[in-house]
Amino acid sequence: MYPNRYINYTYISKIVTGDLFKNKDFKKRFNKLVWNIHIKPDEFEKKWDLIINEFNLEDKRCFKDMFELRDKWIPAYFSDTRMSGLMKTTSRLESMNSFFNTYS
Repeated sequence: MYPNRYINYTYISKIVTGDLFKNKDFKKRFNKLVWNIHIKPDEFEKKWDLIINEFNLEDKRCFKDMFELRDKWIPAYFSDTRMSGLMKTTSRLESMNSFFNTYS
């Protein structure tokens, strides 16, 4: 059950406004980190902190909330678990809509 990249990109681009999401370096590094299925959770957390600090996002509520829920949507936290068929696509969409609508 890996999250749908397009949908997450769409919602994240709505809540991350201004020059930040136009920043190609941020976008590339953020996406590379979030969708990396080959790293372990501790490495994800270190790299997340680096990006958050480098782009001065420590006070952004949306990033704090995303980090708090990381075990629900970051592949590094559930890559060893076979989850195919456990959740319908529409259920995932509704869950993600609920989370990201908080910030739009």
